[in-house]
Amino acid sequence: MQTGRQSRFGQAAGIILPLVDGYTGRPPALRQLTVCLNGVSVKPLCKPDGHMLLMDVPAGTYSLEVSSLFYLPAEMHVQVETDGHPVYATPLILKPHSAYPFPSGAALIRGSLAKRFREGSAKTDDPSAPPLIRGAVQSESSAKARLSQVKAEKGTQLVKFTELLGNIIVGEPVLLKSRKKNAHEVIRIVKWMEEEEGYLLAEPLEHEYERGSLVYAVVETTENERGEFVLPFRGPLGRDCVIQVTVEQDQKVEYEREVRVTGQETVMLGRID
Repeated sequence: MQTGRQSRFGQAAGIILPLVDGYTGRPPALRQLTVCLNGVSVKPLCKPDGHMLLMDVPAGTYSLEVSSLFYLPAEMHVQVETDGHPVYATPLILKPHSAYPFPSGAALIRGSLAKRFREGSAKTDDPSAPPLIRGAVQSESSAKARLSQVKAEKGTQLVKFTELLGNIIVGEPVLLKSRKKNAHEVIRIVKWMEEEEGYLLAEPLEHEYERGSLVYAVVETTENERGEFVLPFRGPLGRDCVIQVTVEQDQKVEYEREVRVTGQETVMLGRID
């Protein structure tokens, strides 16, 4: 669940929420979204750049929910202070629903989860925590970028990439993998640092990486109300691309499989029991 931070945006107090389509990396179709504040439907002011403005929101802590026919429900907590300054919320990445209108030729992995995954999450301390479904590209020919700095030391939170294919959305995960040693980890980009010309990571690196280490696309999602899921990969994938698909429940891997995607196509996994 995400949180917001304060900023200035004009003179009126309220919440500024940037929304990002998790497939295209661009603003979503705002007219098709429903926004609720503490369970009450509200009508925000929508900007063409994907920002939603909720004006005249009194001080307090709010649960902000976004839902749509084409996106999985997303929720974040926002704290509005008493100083009258509006809150600029963390960008919210909307993950595509299985009903999302993907373009022809999109590289997709579709499937569904057995009921036991939903029953399993109900037994945890956080019954709302859904299973995590992840697809991580493994083929070098489909790498998204390369590490450009001479060395990224263990513990650093700034990385620099070169030969970037497509865009990287702030908040999305990618897989960083060494070409010379058995070191790899999923990292999450939180900010582009203009002066340093690099990306700030959410957490320090757990391993050391050399120049030329590869960056691979990672897609994370969960099931919809019918147990269905879709892993959409934007940008080009090489032919016969290998993607590692995992399903995690309570931080434990319950399912793991390598899938080969031949060009831009849809791979059907069927039901995962």
